[in-house]
Amino acid sequence: MTLEDLLHLTRRRIGSLVLALVVCVLASMLFAFVSPSTYTATSQAYLRVKVAGDPAQSTLSQYNAAQLAAMKADAVVPVFTSAAVAQRVVDSLKLDETAEEFASSVSATRVPETVSVQVSVTASSSHRAQVLADEVVRQASVEIKDLEGEDSPVEIVLLSSAELVSATRSPALVTCVAVGLLAGLVLGYVWILVQELLDKSLKGPEEVREALSVPLLGALPRVPSLRWLSRGAELKMEEQLRVARTNVLHALSQGGRRVMVVTSAGPQEGTSVTAASLARVLALSGHRVVLVGGDLRAPSSTTELQGSPGLADVLTGSAYLGEVLIKGAVEGLELLPAGRMPANPSELLGAPMMRDLLRELAADRLVIIDAPPVLRFTDGVVLAARAGGVILVARAGRTSAEDLHEAALAIEQGGGRMLGVVLNNVSELGGKRKSLRSGVVSAESVPV
Repeated sequence: MTLEDLLHLTRRRIGSLVLALVVCVLASMLFAFVSPSTYTATSQAYLRVKVAGDPAQSTLSQYNAAQLAAMKADAVVPVFTSAAVAQRVVDSLKLDETAEEFASSVSATRVPETVSVQVSVTASSSHRAQVLADEVVRQASVEIKDLEGEDSPVEIVLLSSAELVSATRSPALVTCVAVGLLAGLVLGYVWILVQELLDKSLKGPEEVREALSVPLLGALPRVPSLRWLSRGAELKMEEQLRVARTNVLHALSQGGRRVMVVTSAGPQEGTSVTAASLARVLALSGHRVVLVGGDLRAPSSTTELQGSPGLADVLTGSAYLGEVLIKGAVEGLELLPAGRMPANPSELLGAPMMRDLLRELAADRLVIIDAPPVLRFTDGVVLAARAGGVILVARAGRTSAEDLHEAALAIEQGGGRMLGVVLNNVSELGGKRKSLRSGVVSAESVPV
């Protein structure tokens, strides 16, 4: 995989990557907040040396005591962190930890140019840390007496009770967020790579060409919604629609009927948008066009006339064609809504009245039928048999090559004629594409 491929994959599946990042960062922040904080308290121990006689009358005795204290100061520092003192503290306070575990939380350092020792203890609470630090000094004094005997002049006293010096959250929030970001990136890319490996959907024009031996009539970029039809298309969309229009007219000229069925393999693949888009650009080029809502089971919102009389009412004899035809927003474009949902849509669409209706509409118009998915209902196949050709719509990132092949096969087995495929929702960041203008040929049979 090249860097360009990775960037394309990232942009195409940016939602998955962002989701992984958000989840991992939030999880790391939660871990940081629920992780216990540690507190460090420090006590001051003083090394005192007893002087024989009256210290006030003997300057030499005082000097000797000071010298002895200075020499002993470094020697006694390890006593504070020893296992023996730790065991004494554990026994004295009845701690629920071993001497080795407690000793690891104790540190001791001599204060430079003094005979004082700073004893620090880290614990889960400030009070506990202070109590433990003071107790270490007391038990160290006892341990020194045991080591040097009762006659030893050296004595350790608690100079000042422990004070809290720091409180640390473990691990640090910044560290957790950094780890969360890194984990999110790693897991996010693993996730999108797995998605890519498992995803069998078509991604671009080249995959459509490989899936079917029928022309690719157009590759339409993503559009935000159907509302673009009333606002005017973007330049790229307009250009691709003109390409599709030219290819559709060329393919349709190979047959005798001016009726096109626009359908798809499954639902939610952009059939209605594609049908409405083609109807619009054909009307703009000077053709008279009628867009027929051929989905009598779940009428599309393209015409925004759900519940109004339409095709179903004409076929059942409850309305006349002239009563239900609606003028479109573009000159030369008419709309024939699906109408009220009947109980027997397949039978109505296959009835002789439907054949006669299409013949009447196609006498002076191009007829585009927005049909239901062929792999879900037989309606699309029934309509395909009455049309001059079928445009199969595929949605990039959704339609699989297998479904597209099965849909095309169902259409041809039902007596329909494939004009080609229109691929929509194509990412503008897609890879290299061959020109659609040079790929228009007459429709061939789908390989079995």
